Amino acid sequence: MQAAAAAGPRQQFVACLKLTVDKANGDKLKPDAFGNFARQNCAAQISAFKQGLVSFDVKQGVARKRAEADAEVQIDDYVVGASEKVHSE
Repeated sequence: MQAAAAAGPRQQFVACLKLTVDKANGDKLKPDAFGNFARQNCAAQISAFKQGLVSFDVKQGVARKRAEADAEVQIDDYVVGASEKVHSE
């Protein structure tokens, strides 16, 4: 159900990460620098995605602090997954 609540922002975030991976590979960015690069490059998409996740959880009775922490974990998972596609060469 949470996935449906943030479907649009999630798709936009994933699309931004894909473009960021391509740019990182084109710029020969090191994989360990990708996290900060992605967070800067996709800041607007991350914000919208996080807001959608937090809003949904809060409406379901989850405390805001917990909802924000859970959203950060999901965002981190996406960024780490994308960083695995950055070439180290």
